[in-house]
Amino acid sequence: MAFTPASAGVFTNTVTLSNNSRSNGVFTFQVIGTAVIAAASNSLTGLEYTSIQAAVDAGTNNYSVLVYPGVWHEQVFVTNRSGLSLIAKVWLGGGDNTTTVLDGSALSNAGIYADQTTNLLVAGFTITGYTNGLYFINSRSNVVNQNRFLTNLATGVTLWTGAHWNAIVSNVAWGTNGGTAIYLDGASSN
Repeated sequence: MAFTPASAGVFTNTVTLSNNSRSNGVFTFQVIGTAVIAAASNSLTGLEYTSIQAAVDAGTNNYSVLVYPGVWHEQVFVTNRSGLSLIAKVWLGGGDNTTTVLDGSALSNAGIYADQTTNLLVAGFTITGYTNGLYFINSRSNVVNQNRFLTNLATGVTLWTGAHWNAIVSNVAWGTNGGTAIYLDGASSN
């Protein structure tokens, strides 16, 4: 029986103990058990995490979170951070921004929500199904590079009050029902 988890998390399968290979009182058995699928790794801790948020929360400033390919159903909150690079690992290796997907189809608000954050790099993701793909508030000097914002309800990227000096470079926004790829309100010098 194969055991192939489809998403991040800790999964447990059956443990089978048998005595069918008994020799001189020694039992052999097969353990089919726990598999941990990593969503992301953190350069500061050197560890892998089962959610992107856990990898972000494990660091403080000036570190990278590499997100592995897959479809991740979560919202990522980045608050009071400086120098975080949130990068799709496959994109880093070859520029493919279609295989690491933040899917908010069962969620709301923003795929990535940054508050009071500086020098954040978000690169190489497909962000789809949220109200806003990416939302910056009171955040400055951030870079959003080569992402795809697909079918988000309101906007691909929102730069809200206090979002200044951000660079939104070489992204694709398609199918946003609100018709707005990048929305600015109370944000300047972007």
